[in-house]
Amino acid sequence: MTKTLLEGLSQVFAKQEGTAEAADANEVADHIRPSDLVFIDPPYSGVQYSRFYHVLESIARGTAGEVSGSGRNPEPRMRPHSDYSVKSGARKALSELLGKVAHNGARAILTFPAHECSNGLSGDIVRGLAGEHFEVTETYVDSRFSTLGGVNVEVGNGRVARHTAQELILYLTPK
Repeated sequence: MTKTLLEGLSQVFAKQEGTAEAADANEVADHIRPSDLVFIDPPYSGVQYSRFYHVLESIARGTAGEVSGSGRNPEPRMRPHSDYSVKSGARKALSELLGKVAHNGARAILTFPAHECSNGLSGDIVRGLAGEHFEVTETYVDSRFSTLGGVNVEVGNGRVARHTAQELILYLTPK
């Protein structure tokens, strides 16, 4: 079954060559154009995501470097850091990004959990920040989010791996 699906998927491709870039979204936003549609899916956790994506980061860099500890993570100074995952920086980082996207005249689709998140943002806050720069059309969908936690809830030393939540999807048009 997996082979069949993979073979089918391999026949689906873009008709026009695009590009991909690994960069800071707030820096890239300086270079977007009015014809661009920007997809914004900011971190919602107060935990630095690099703790969980270190394998992909190592593949992208071509080397893992020294690793240690139970998660086999590179040492903290070697991991990317995001203001979006810090309560004192998340609101400012998102506001700055939305301001740049709007200033450059691009439309955007922004997704974020509707509930309050551990980085201090919530659907209400995100909607409010977006409304400062854009005309906002919103919709909600039911989703299942990763808790980035263990699965051994029965013995009381973990949390469920996923939980249901509402996801806020905002379509943003510059004012």
